[in-house]
Amino acid sequence: MCMKGKTHLHQHSNCCKSTATQCGGGCCGQISVPVLSDQEMDFLGLMAQTPFLPLGCFVLKSSHSSHLASVAFAPVYLTEKQADMDAVRENAKVLEQLEKYGIITLDYDIPLENCDYSAFKESEAFNYFKDTVEEGKKNPDFIFNIASIEFGSIALTALGRAALSLMI
Repeated sequence: MCMKGKTHLHQHSNCCKSTATQCGGGCCGQISVPVLSDQEMDFLGLMAQTPFLPLGCFVLKSSHSSHLASVAFAPVYLTEKQADMDAVRENAKVLEQLEKYGIITLDYDIPLENCDYSAFKESEAFNYFKDTVEEGKKNPDFIFNIASIEFGSIALTALGRAALSLMI
């Protein structure tokens, strides 16, 4: 039911007896969902099947100090080990937009229990990242000489769950 145009999804409570076009959004609990791209709709459909998905963050660390770390790329969501950096960048755009809309949260500090994150570690994208760090080590001034991944999770927000329930 989530349309590709300017979409307002209404859930009317008892206090709002007017039609959707007359409703000003105050008392009726109107849910406003922005225009979603095909990729965003596909991802939301995936979230309908699995309410939590694995998330990663490529991080540069330093062997010189355990306090030195820098996020190189986030968010990282992989659909397959063969995913290259172009695919990771495309997924990142979708995730960032859905988070901006308030449909999902990207929780870098909440990894999924019993989740197999091996696809992240063995992915073409992470191998490319590690190779880039190895190349950087050739420079004697290169501080961030360790490529690592931190794991988290993707979850639907209340708005995301409401939008999803209206889509089905």
